[in-house]
Amino acid sequence: MRHFFKTAIVAATLTLSFASVQAAELLMFEHVGCVVCKKFKAEMLPKYLKSKYAKVMPIRSIVGDDPDPYKGLELKGFPFIYSPTFVLVQDGKELVRIQGFTGEKLFWQQMENLYANHKDKFTS
Repeated sequence: MRHFFKTAIVAATLTLSFASVQAAELLMFEHVGCVVCKKFKAEMLPKYLKSKYAKVMPIRSIVGDDPDPYKGLELKGFPFIYSPTFVLVQDGKELVRIQGFTGEKLFWQQMENLYANHKDKFTS
């Protein structure tokens, strides 16, 4: 039993440490049934997950009908109209957003701009 509690304490400490280190996150807001979102997830998400950006801006999808999709977030305005909308947040606060997905070339340019303009928010 004592070993269980030690393991639980170590796991909780690691979880809290990871949460405090996680400085930025890229949220992908999408409407239910969004065709462009499905295309992004099929074609771009695997590439993104292997990119240098995923290490410092892990991506998380939020679907419009998720229960409490905006809980813990401080967004600058209406969450999203265009689907997908990518919102870079730090500690739940919006830094910048990108509306829509129009193709791979522009997406990578936008990610490079986010990366270059917000390096101070990232931990590696």
